[in-house]
Amino acid sequence: MAQTPAQKQQAYRDRLRARQAGIPAPSTSNFPQTKRWKGLLQNAQALLSQTAFELQDYADRRSETWQESDKAQSIADTITAIEEALEAVNNIEL
Repeated sequence: MAQTPAQKQQAYRDRLRARQAGIPAPSTSNFPQTKRWKGLLQNAQALLSQTAFELQDYADRRSETWQESDKAQSIADTITAIEEALEAVNNIEL
């Protein structure tokens, strides 16, 4: 199936974004892309870690009154969920 110019441009932009993110671009071969998949998992780990860090930093900088609020509990629950997701991603083996 022939690609339209817009589809070719989108594919180029996707490859460029992947390259900038440090993810090996997919090849056109039929071989498994283990290196690419590992790169994607590493990016997921980095994003989850960064998000948990920033949420915790935000919470730590709030007042003691705020830290006892429902909003603080909601953020703590979110941090816990992110840490569980990070652990799950860390356990994926390729």
